[in-house]
Amino acid sequence: MTDRLSVFAGNLPRGIDAVLITSDFNRRYFLRFSSSSGTLVVTRDKSYFIIDGRYFEATREAVKAVKNCEVVLQQKTYDQILRLLQKHGAKTLGLEEDHTSMGDFARLCERLSGIEVLPDGGGIGKIIACQRTVKDKSEIERIQKSQDITDETFTHLLNYIKPGFTEREIAFEIQRFMWSLGSQRPAFEPIVAAGANSSKPHAVPTENKIKDGDFIVLDFGAVFMDYCSDMTRTVGVGNVSAKQREAYGVVLEAQISALEIIKSGEACMYVDKIARDLIDKSGYKGLFAHGLGHSLGLEVHEPPSFSAGSEASLKPGVVMSVEPGIYIPGEFGVRIEDLIAVTETGHLNFTRSTKELIMI
Repeated sequence: MTDRLSVFAGNLPRGIDAVLITSDFNRRYFLRFSSSSGTLVVTRDKSYFIIDGRYFEATREAVKAVKNCEVVLQQKTYDQILRLLQKHGAKTLGLEEDHTSMGDFARLCERLSGIEVLPDGGGIGKIIACQRTVKDKSEIERIQKSQDITDETFTHLLNYIKPGFTEREIAFEIQRFMWSLGSQRPAFEPIVAAGANSSKPHAVPTENKIKDGDFIVLDFGAVFMDYCSDMTRTVGVGNVSAKQREAYGVVLEAQISALEIIKSGEACMYVDKIARDLIDKSGYKGLFAHGLGHSLGLEVHEPPSFSAGSEASLKPGVVMSVEPGIYIPGEFGVRIEDLIAVTETGHLNFTRSTKELIMI
């Protein structure tokens, strides 16, 4: 098992003696333990997790496998942090810049006498995000299981959805069925968008009823052992038009074209460009209204992203969604999304559901 805290401590920049980690997902990543609160103090040679009595016993059991990490019962948090920093001779303290409010920063400066609390966090948030970007074997396995639940749910929906059902009824069934398969919760609120609603990329399920001729965009994901999945399929109901079929074919071709070039070292903006150019040149310029995809793991949206503005390049172990779409306002939308992990020579596709147009 990868000792994530030791790797992080070994990568601390010069000038940062210790780090304070309080955000939920980062605590969960380093400790492999979920709690609603807690303060992780990381020094170059040892870490401490300050936690209240509700989680104290469970935490001690959970973090036994984490090297050089001691669980401390929370009493007077600021005093405890200061003593630990002094114990290790720390003079400078880095913070998660994206998760520290101005109020928290001011209180830390006031209470941690003799410690320089870095105003920009020391770039710690970016360092953690970079480490979290590359998934280890255990993370890949959990994401695959989460996606298996999502695929099985889609198969169930093909036999469940009938004309007359509402978008909200289908969204409820998605959550119910994923839960029955072992999902902790949805990775995000499911998107079920039929007919004209499907032209809205992030439509919210309504009382709109499924009818003949509709495209239904189904975008949902599960969470298994804290790790997310994400998949979109678009299905047709009854008799769909030639225009709908054509748009579906373009989106599928765009996705396949992007998947074919995904490998370690490829620029994220270039992968986005391949799919976007194909859609534009097929007569749908300006109708692909979002980036091609995003990374995910403990959170359903993590860096990097497939987008025109991305400066990132792919590395082995990076997990990405690949989700081109066409959205024609007031008419219909199409999106097809797979979940992949980058490898040295290409990628592993977690998603097993067919991408051929299915009519129900």
